[in-house]
Amino acid sequence: MGCEQTGIGHLKDISALDIDDGDQMLILGSYCGSVTVTRYKNLERGKWKKPMQLNLESEPLKNIKWCPVDLRLFMASTFKKSMHLCDALNQRILHSGTFDGPVYFDWNSHQAHPKVAVADGSRTMKIVDFRVGISLPQIVRWDDVPIDTVQWFPSKQNYVYVGRQDGRIGIFDIRSTRGVLMEKEIHGSKMFGMK
Repeated sequence: MGCEQTGIGHLKDISALDIDDGDQMLILGSYCGSVTVTRYKNLERGKWKKPMQLNLESEPLKNIKWCPVDLRLFMASTFKKSMHLCDALNQRILHSGTFDGPVYFDWNSHQAHPKVAVADGSRTMKIVDFRVGISLPQIVRWDDVPIDTVQWFPSKQNYVYVGRQDGRIGIFDIRSTRGVLMEKEIHGSKMFGMK
């Protein structure tokens, strides 16, 4: 993948990627921590623009996703337990946070100010609203089993799916403090993602 030494875009070692909802802009993250943004139609080029310099201190990127309501913004999580909200136009980090374990996140695309659901292998799921700040998340707890993956419900803006290390999934309404609305055991091993 592209790096600061070569000054060219990503060609190999891609650790994370995402394409926007309009199928126009592709964002690629690398194991060396660099990020490239390109138009989907420019994929055949031999050389791309120089990767963004986001000052991630060579943290390998685990997950990267565009903001569903603002194409300037994207979120990146690293293998070093951190998560960053970044501005693609100004090539800078707007918010950063460190979590208890490897970060898995999902944007809520139903709201004008989208919230982010975060699972980090701890016993709680965090709901981050960037109007409040990454350091003050809403905490959702589900028994005493670590939570590894989260996914917003496709048709309801306040519902989120949660996957635990024991193979159970649950559905939560983040407006309520009642706890899990529904749960089911899918399989007996750890979950790595849901869609």
